[in-house]
Amino acid sequence: MISYRLNKYLICYLHSGLNDMLCEIELCYNYCLKYKRILVLDSSTNWFKEDIRDYIEFDSPVFYKGPLDILYSKLNNKTTYPEFLKRNLKNFKFNNIFTNMNLNCNYEETVCIYLKGGGGILSIDLLNRCMFKSIIVNVFRERFNKLPKNYISVHIRNTDKISNVDTFLQSYKNELIGQPMFLGTDHAPTILKFKEIFGEHIYCFSKIPDNNGKNIHENHSLIPTREFNIDCFVDLLLLASGSKLYISNVINHYQSGYGTLAMNLHKNKELLARLTA
Repeated sequence: MISYRLNKYLICYLHSGLNDMLCEIELCYNYCLKYKRILVLDSSTNWFKEDIRDYIEFDSPVFYKGPLDILYSKLNNKTTYPEFLKRNLKNFKFNNIFTNMNLNCNYEETVCIYLKGGGGILSIDLLNRCMFKSIIVNVFRERFNKLPKNYISVHIRNTDKISNVDTFLQSYKNELIGQPMFLGTDHAPTILKFKEIFGEHIYCFSKIPDNNGKNIHENHSLIPTREFNIDCFVDLLLLASGSKLYISNVINHYQSGYGTLAMNLHKNKELLARLTA
């Protein structure tokens, strides 16, 4: 078992959307298990702007649990890979800097810094070892109780990644018409279109700005950060909790990472029940 007395660290500056962030944590977690490092999560430098540990309980001793400022002050004079980030641990600014850290390499430096984009399906593995905190679960319960029983979930990604909403509706309109439906989307015009077609059967809870095609996780300045972050997690759980889940295919992609995670949770009823308990 890893001990906090170990003196080597991996700092993971989280990047990209929610699913990508969770995948990055899982990658770094496995690296720290293999090479006996403490994993430090920093989500304050990207759109999340808060400490992800306020939302998710990471029980494993692999994860650093203390204040980041104190740790960064302690690590200021330690050897760092990559070395050019050594002086910026405490006041790190992303500015499109990515590191080339190799997760198959055992580095000698005291501090390793991981900052890369990319998603995948490892997020579901991470959630198998975590719990959501009450800041998420309480809002989920409140909204879930407002939904009719056996509601249908629909996820449409339609900003920087574009879905053909008309094709989706042609394929599934007969299955959706007259059914209570929770719509999770990043696209305000899509909400309006669904409400025009399905009327009072549509349920949406999150504030979704019209960003003219820009993704909302990096462009939500009109929504308070805490409210936006809670909505990201709660929408994920509401999508996964539907009796059925329909996800639009993104043009030139199979699905969004967020939608894939929702589907994986939807299929894993035992995990979903634990996360929302």
